Amino acid sequence: MDVCQTYDAEIEALLSDLEEKKTKVTQKHKLQIGDKVKITDGVFVNFLGNVVEVFHDKGRLSVMVSIFGRETRVDDLEFWQVEEATEETAAT
Repeated sequence: MDVCQTYDAEIEALLSDLEEKKTKVTQKHKLQIGDKVKITDGVFVNFLGNVVEVFHDKGRLSVMVSIFGRETRVDDLEFWQVEEATEETAAT
């Protein structure tokens, strides 16, 4: 077996391993479009808003918040920067 065949076999094994792992990945965050969330980190900390876009593959989402009565879109938030808003959260 020459070097090229060895590399090809290793590459094929790595790619098949990655494909297998990709199918087993489960999303920890179950946020969906329309969910009410509270921003917990960043410039808009403590703002409440609605999820308008979710990128599970990137771990990011966009939220629409109200600033001075005007709807403003906050893009590129990471999942760890928000939490699901509860009745308790909305009251504070």
